[in-house]
This record gives sequence, structure tokens and C-alpha cells, in this order.
Amino acid sequence: MRTGPKAHYGVGWVISDATGYTVVSHTGGMGGVSTSLRLIPSERIALAVLCNAGVSLPHTISDQVLSHVLPKFQTGGDGPRPPDPGFKTPAELKGKWTGVLSTYKSDLPLTAEFQEDGDVHIRVAGQLKTLLNGTSWEGGILRGSFRSSIATEDAERRPYSLQLSLWLRNGKLMGPVSAISTPGVRAGNALTSWIELSR
Repeated sequence: MRTGPKAHYGVGWVISDATGYTVVSHTGGMGGVSTSLRLIPSERIALAVLCNAGVSLPHTISDQVLSHVLPKFQTGGDGPRPPDPGFKTPAELKGKWTGVLSTYKSDLPLTAEFQEDGDVHIRVAGQLKTLLNGTSWEGGILRGSFRSSIATEDAERRPYSLQLSLWLRNGKLMGPVSAISTPGVRAGNALTSWIELSR
């Protein structure tokens, strides 16, 4: 499925041509860890970077290694992008969206209100409205994180935030939302669910 001008998503893998090479990649993270795996089939290269902290360092290191090994490699093409501090709501998102956050346990009603000033207010299942933080919009993908409860026993064991990546497709916003444990003494977890919204 096409997710941007030079990016696709296939069976859980990001497939990107934005670096000058076709890169098949997957990232991972939960409380206290982050990872980056990039495959460049044409060059027969596989690169895995693991970190024992919930930071973006594996993606930076991966860019640096591939830039050194492949001089024509253009950095920043397939890894997570930092949020835009000056996020402004694009015209195609303005207004109120309603739908569901589907967990393995139940479907929770969800609303997202995109304000003119760039604020995005999220409400899950009648809980308090919360602000979407670290919001970015690039290539038709909305990214950000917020605090709310998805009411599943495994997610509720530890404090967590919800991180979403939603694509705008055929008038709907849809994609994964992951409950990521906040770092603690023990390693946490990441539990992914699905969001689908329409106007």
C-alpha cells in the first residue's frame, strides 16, 4: 500500500525509495528499548541497531552507518522523523473526526478534533480530552502520542502512552496505535491496536 510519494507499507514493513535505494525497514520500541532494522536488497545489506533506551539513537546510527557504507545513501528517508514543533493543521484534517480504537478486547469510541492553531484533541471512550503531542504530518501520515486508557489488563500493568501513525486514505484516517510502557526498573511492553476515523 502506498503511504507517501516514495514510501509503501507491506505486511508490517516500511518500503521506501526516499534514500536513493529501496529500503525495507522495521523499527521497534517499548519502555527502555528501541531498535532499527534496515534491509537494502540491491546491495545485499542488512543492518540492525539495538539500544537499551527509548530514544531515536538507533535511527541516527543506522543513517550514519549506511551513509558511510553507501556514499550515495540519502539520510532520513525511512526512519522516524522528529515532530514538527510548528505543526499547523492541514486543511484536509481540520474539524472533528469520529470512529473507534479497536483492541483485542473491544472497540472504544474515539474522537479527534483538529483545531486551526494546530492543537489536536483526542477523546477515548468518554475519558477526559487529551492533547496529541509531538504531532507531525508528512506524506499523508499523522504521527503523535497522547495519554489515555485502552482498558486492557496487559496494557494497564504499567503507565504508558499511546503512539499513533494514521494514514489518510479514501476520506478516512486509519492505522496502528501502540500502548508503549514508560521506562521503569523492568522492561515494559508495547501493545498495538487499530484506529479508524471518519468525518
